[in-house]
Amino acid sequence: MKLFGLLIGIDNYAISKLNQCVNDINKVENYLNTLNGRFSAFQLKKLTNENATKENIVDAINSFLSQAGDDDVALVYYSGHGAQEESNGRFVDEQTGVIDCLVACDGDR
Repeated sequence: MKLFGLLIGIDNYAISKLNQCVNDINKVENYLNTLNGRFSAFQLKKLTNENATKENIVDAINSFLSQAGDDDVALVYYSGHGAQEESNGRFVDEQTGVIDCLVACDGDR
């Protein structure tokens, strides 16, 4: 079993800066590194601050995490601003009518 971990941490938003999100993913990275010997392959990719754009996040999901097979672990850990938007029926099992979203560094916050 392989592990592919995408770690995203954003402190430097144009508005509403945060202080500990990059530190959060560094701590998660340190923890995951203690598990390294439990997987046949172990790869982590970090996107922080200005590198954590919508384009880079989507690209990392499509190109990096897509390498995981059926028996592998694909992990996304995100620390940053969140938002909600109306689901407009896209997710029929969403009872509240809104979905939770992450906000990329180049988001509107």
